Amino acid sequence: MSDNDKELTHLEKLEARMAKLRMQIAKEKKKESAKQRKERTHRLIKKGGLVEMVLGDSVDAGLLVGLLDSRKDIFQDPESSQARDLKARGDRLIAERERQKEVKKKDDSTGSGIAGSSATASPAGQNAENAADGNARIH
Repeated sequence: MSDNDKELTHLEKLEARMAKLRMQIAKEKKKESAKQRKERTHRLIKKGGLVEMVLGDSVDAGLLVGLLDSRKDIFQDPESSQARDLKARGDRLIAERERQKEVKKKDDSTGSGIAGSSATASPAGQNAENAADGNARIH
C-alpha cells in the first residue's frame, strides 16, 4: 500500500469520525431544543393555571390580554408600591390555594372529606368574585 493510499484511508477515517461528531452535535442540539420547549410549555401551563385559578375557565382572551397590556407598567416596575401590594395579594391567594389543596389531599386520603365544605371547595369562583370586587381577603 502506497503512502497516498494510507493517507486516503486516514482521511476517510477522519471524515467518518467528523460525520459521526456532526450527528452527535445535531442530536445534542435537538435534545437541548426539546428541553427548552418543555420548560417553556411548563411555564405557560403554570401561568395559565394561575389565570384559571382566579378567573375560572371561561376567560375571554381579548379581555385578558387587553387588561394585561393596559397594566404592563406594573410589570415593568416590580418595585413600585402598587406592584408590591399586588404581589403580596397574589402570593397570599396562591398560598391559600396550596393550603386548600393539602387539606383536600388529606381528606381524600382519609376518606373524611365532606362535599361542599369550605376546606374542600374550589376557590376559583370565590377568588374571581373577590378579585372582581377588590376585597379579596384570606381568612
